[in-house]
Amino acid sequence: MIVEFLKVLPGLVLFPFSIYFFWKKIGYSVSVSYSFSVVGFSAARVSEVNITNHKDKPITIFSVFLITKDKITIPVEQFNPPKVIKNLETIQVETKAFYCYYKGAERYEVSRDEIYEADFFVESSKNIKCKKMKRASAFGAAMTKGNVHLTTSSLRFNGVVYNDSVLYAISYIIAGVQKTAFVKRDGFITGDWEFQLNKINSNEVNEVGITAFIKHCGYDKIFQGWQVDELDQERTMSAQ
Repeated sequence: MIVEFLKVLPGLVLFPFSIYFFWKKIGYSVSVSYSFSVVGFSAARVSEVNITNHKDKPITIFSVFLITKDKITIPVEQFNPPKVIKNLETIQVETKAFYCYYKGAERYEVSRDEIYEADFFVESSKNIKCKKMKRASAFGAAMTKGNVHLTTSSLRFNGVVYNDSVLYAISYIIAGVQKTAFVKRDGFITGDWEFQLNKINSNEVNEVGITAFIKHCGYDKIFQGWQVDELDQERTMSAQ
């Protein structure tokens, strides 16, 4: 009797592992975490997505989209060629900016709450509903353990960080791509600015002077849209 039991014992021990590995290979299990942003001329959108494939097999995805509580499908990003997420892999996707959404022939505004409450899907051989990942909080851990938690602060415009040497931003669209350049107090233009002329007289670093510079160089004729914005002038001037 004992001998017979010992013969089947290895099979009994391995059986749960067999079930586990079988489960890891069948079906789909995908989770996402994402960021929401509203910048510049762009519509509110999911700007970044982290997609995790929890199964031990690759998955091919053609698009990412949301379905709201009101049964409205919100496109997030399409992939051509499609993206392949390897088994147990996480990929990060930065989505492309666009001008606005349309519902039929009418313009449609998407709210932050509408996106946060929507269900997330990836399109593969079927539409796969994703789990929303909740990340652990370093702040929460610091508070629980009584540690001192440092915070950070950044000045941002159109999602781009700038410092107090910058007085103005130039937002512009060229070849369908939105870009942001910064004008420093000494007149140099930095950031997304690949043009040969990149210096304004320091006494002309103001909205009128920057506008005149752009028109004088003819850049306004190659931009599909552009705008000059003053950046936190009171704070930056007090730092002089």
